[in-house]
Amino acid sequence: YRVDPVSNAVAASIPLNGSHGADVAVDENSVWVAHFGKDHAGVSRIDPATGGVVADIALPSDYVRRITAAGRGVVATELEWAGNEGPCTVLTAIDPATVTISAREPVGPDCGGVQLFAWNGEIWASGAGLERVDPMTARLVGPSIPFEPEHSPRSFVLGVGREVWFGAYPGGNGGRPDRIARLDSATGSIEYFIEEGGMDAVLAPESRTIWILEYDRGVTRVDLGG
Repeated sequence: YRVDPVSNAVAASIPLNGSHGADVAVDENSVWVAHFGKDHAGVSRIDPATGGVVADIALPSDYVRRITAAGRGVVATELEWAGNEGPCTVLTAIDPATVTISAREPVGPDCGGVQLFAWNGEIWASGAGLERVDPMTARLVGPSIPFEPEHSPRSFVLGVGREVWFGAYPGGNGGRPDRIARLDSATGSIEYFIEEGGMDAVLAPESRTIWILEYDRGVTRVDLGG
């Protein structure tokens, strides 16, 4: 759905041809939607001027979790279950000009997992640390910016300026809410703030606020200050 931010009214409803929506991302020219159905997954490119689907691409796996767009790159995060293992993350680079797959790359040798996010016009991966993703090869490229052990991101990761804000794993058995944390990428220092669990979050850079979607309590707004 496309929502008019002035009137809060639904301006367009775009069908996904029987698939379930997994994620949505935008770049300067397009809206990218990751979707999946029974035994298939794919990515659609939508023209924001017309609201029409102008290209579709089928992904090799059955399930796609995320789509991330930044600069001139688009990367889908697929999950695969092979050999009774999984979910194993596979990063799939999509050429935005031709809407074709340019590369697929498993994360790590032992069924690794990462979260992707857009940061300063580039695509980054968050796991035990932060590494940039090459949008043409789908490979992680160094150097890595480490997180503290037992406190890596769990619920969300957002980049603004030289800062990375994330929902840090609380440690222990993980039963407590995530702690909102800030990583200064220039110094590597990390600060921890309030406990605020959630499923996902978005950043409003103009107002320096984070909006956290929670499973059962609605949406929480966090003012970053500065």
